[in-house]
Amino acid sequence: MAGKTRLSYTLRIDQDLFDKFRYIADANGRSANRELEQLIRKLVSDYEAQNGVITSEDLTRFFNPQQD
Repeated sequence: MAGKTRLSYTLRIDQDLFDKFRYIADANGRSANRELEQLIRKLVSDYEAQNGVITSEDLTRFFNPQQD
């Protein structure tokens, strides 16, 4: 996996939904942060399996769109 830099991200979410998420994370033996990371990894993996690997070039184009 390219780039092992850890990122902090502020998430705005309904308290009841997050409490249920934390409950599920605990049932899976994970912190809420680790559970979210696992879900994101699965989402990316599933997307790439269906659409092809997201390359560094794809990310560069996404984050630096051409200004026409």
